[in-house]
Amino acid sequence: MERSIPKRGEKRKAFDEALRAGLEQIDWYCKHHEWTIFLVAGGRGVCKVCNDVRNEITNARTTQRYHNDPEYYEFRRKQISDALAARLSIPGQREEINAYFRKLHSKKSQIDPQYVGQKREYGAAVTWRTKGRNLAEGYSERTLPAWYSREKEALQKLYEPRAYDDLYERDHLIARNHKKVTGLHCWANVVVVFKKWNRWKGSKFDVTNDNNRWHRPANRHSGGAFDPNPTLDEQKLIRKLWTEEGIAIEDSLRILRDSLDQLARTYEEHVSKIFGMKLPVDPAWYERCNRPEGIPLEAFKGFDEEPAEKAMHAFLRILN
Repeated sequence: MERSIPKRGEKRKAFDEALRAGLEQIDWYCKHHEWTIFLVAGGRGVCKVCNDVRNEITNARTTQRYHNDPEYYEFRRKQISDALAARLSIPGQREEINAYFRKLHSKKSQIDPQYVGQKREYGAAVTWRTKGRNLAEGYSERTLPAWYSREKEALQKLYEPRAYDDLYERDHLIARNHKKVTGLHCWANVVVVFKKWNRWKGSKFDVTNDNNRWHRPANRHSGGAFDPNPTLDEQKLIRKLWTEEGIAIEDSLRILRDSLDQLARTYEEHVSKIFGMKLPVDPAWYERCNRPEGIPLEAFKGFDEEPAEKAMHAFLRILN
């Protein structure tokens, strides 16, 4: 049943009742968006959509001025610092503020995956900057990569809660705490990985070991992370699938190639979107496929058909 437009005077009465009932928002009629969510806002009643649009315009203007006007920047920093100091000087105010933000965080974490992703990524970035045994001598923190601000939104999306979080987690492929190297907090180094494998990996890194493709440059060229030529460990896995599971070698190689192709496309699309550049792809990528030692050549028949479901599940099960 279609709802009628409220008459004059009904809005004030409805929002006074909502305020007395302790409600934060109710459904009401907006001339721009019809029936939608209204913020009670002390009894005034404000359309949430209209309010969000106004705030977005104002915030964008203020942010631009904050970053481009040194005098305004210093003024705002002092204003915020003084206001915070004044509030914290009131007995019990610090505990009240902390309790408010804990409640707000708990509420938003339950209903807003985007908020959770932002908080998780922020925590990971702060940890990367400030903690680690390989901080340069005399420095209390590291500087995030120059392109971090351009990748921040994509990283936050990566940290959003997913249905598979019980088995997988986000971590840096190249550890931030290795003695010889520092894995960056960036899109190419943050991945969703199987928890058991991640616990085993720890902060291991061997610059002489070419067996770990994730320690290679992120490209499709020969020797890159997405090179379809199997590593020694992948060759052993393919051989095991063939001899023990009866999985055809061409199926295993196709699964390896397709999974790397999917990862490569995701990374290339990200680079194109964030940086506006197209990564070169080696034309021979789709044709390169080495035969693991000790496996008959006649097993290679090309990649014209889709891999059998049994082969795919067996390959991924052993890989995990």
